[in-house]
Amino acid sequence: MRFEYKRQLLHMLMGIAILLIYRFSNLSPWLLIGIAAITFLGFQLNKKLKLKSLDWVLEKLERAEIKKQFPGMGFCFFLTGAGLSLLLFPKASALAGIAVLGFGDSASNIFGQLFGRVKHPSWISTNKTVEGSLAGFAAGLLGALIFVNPVKGVIAASCGTVFEALDIKYKGQKLEDNLLIPIFSALAASLV
Repeated sequence: MRFEYKRQLLHMLMGIAILLIYRFSNLSPWLLIGIAAITFLGFQLNKKLKLKSLDWVLEKLERAEIKKQFPGMGFCFFLTGAGLSLLLFPKASALAGIAVLGFGDSASNIFGQLFGRVKHPSWISTNKTVEGSLAGFAAGLLGALIFVNPVKGVIAASCGTVFEALDIKYKGQKLEDNLLIPIFSALAASLV
C-alpha cells in the first residue's frame, strides 16, 4: 500500500506541475511528447545497460509487472496524453482533462484501496471499486472546475471516471488510462 501511495502522490504532483506550467506559459505541448519519447527510449536502453540511477527509480516507483514489459509506461503515457490534449483541444478544456487525470485517477486509486468495499461488475473492471470511482469523480471535478465552468467540469469528470473505471482492452492488452483520460475528458469538455 505504501508503494502505491508514493506512486499516486507522484502522479498527482506531476499533474499539478503540468497544469501550472501550461496555465502560465506558452510552452509547446510537443515538449511533453518529446520528454515522453526520450523517457521511453531511456528506459528501453536501460533494459540492456542497467544504469543504477534508472534502476533505482524503477525500483521505487514502478510496479513489478510493468518493469518487465514497458518500464516508465505510466509516466510516458501521462505526458503523451497531456501533450495531445493541449495540441488537440482548447487550452481550458485540455487543462481540465489533465486535472481530471492528475487528481481523479490518483484519488480513485487511493480511496478505492482504503475504503472500497463494493466492486464494479466484472464487465466494467476486475479490481476497481464504486467508492474509488466516486472519489475519483469528486477529485477530478474539483480539479476541472479550476479551468472550466461547472457543466463542462461535470462532463469532463464523468468521462474521466468512466475511462478510469473501465478495463478497456485492445487485442488482449489493457489500454492505458493515463493516455485516455485527459484526451477524452478534454474532448467531452470542449464539445459542451
